[in-house]
Amino acid sequence: MGRRAFIVVAAIALACACNGKSKSKHPPIKERTAAGNRVTIEHPPADAGVAKKRPPTPPPAQPARFRCKTDADCVISCERPRSCCPQRCQCTIAYHKQQLARIHAENKRRCASASTRCPDGKCPASAVKVVAACSAGRCIAVDLPRGSKVSNGFLMLPGSPPPQACSRASDCVGDTLPAANGCCQDPRRIVPHSRAYKRFIHHWRTSKQQSLAGPGAVPCKGVTCPIAPPPSRPKRCLFEMQCKNKRCANTCTR
Repeated sequence: MGRRAFIVVAAIALACACNGKSKSKHPPIKERTAAGNRVTIEHPPADAGVAKKRPPTPPPAQPARFRCKTDADCVISCERPRSCCPQRCQCTIAYHKQQLARIHAENKRRCASASTRCPDGKCPASAVKVVAACSAGRCIAVDLPRGSKVSNGFLMLPGSPPPQACSRASDCVGDTLPAANGCCQDPRRIVPHSRAYKRFIHHWRTSKQQSLAGPGAVPCKGVTCPIAPPPSRPKRCLFEMQCKNKRCANTCTR
């Protein structure tokens, strides 16, 4: 009897071991990646001590009263929230104008009786010029090269070609112009300008430049331009180009 009982117990133990290998408490799950490749994700046991990764916390929603619609709603300032000392040297903080007014008032009350001594000193010349832009309802800062300016409605970056120079009509295009932030188009006017100028702006927008974020930053990466309002049907002559006295023009004025 003792030997028979031993054989029965051994058989039961072997069967349990086989079942443990064939069945898992946490079976693998078949899924597909975005590229369509099939992958197998093994779920660890609950007691494996592997913490689940939490999804990244989304940025806080911008209050409706501080959401911008155009670049004109935004401004660059050195004012810092809850601080009696402004940002030193170059101002790089973008605010909605109403938001900046509120921060300024709060800081004025906070610092009325404070005897804070703000740091002072010489600041090196910056390689960039910081301008405000409205991106997806938020005011953000965009770095333009130092020496950039708007002349006769054209954004002039260092090294940009003459915006309306031409030798033939095919050198010209009728299109909207870059806004002051450089990353978006100003939808209000269609102006004749050179294709060389348009290519230069596009190259600057999409290539790595020197900026406060580092020498390898793409200036317009992540900028979402506001949706332009539905325009009225433009005149056909706005897109008919001619080169008059080596200057791009349209046929609206003969």
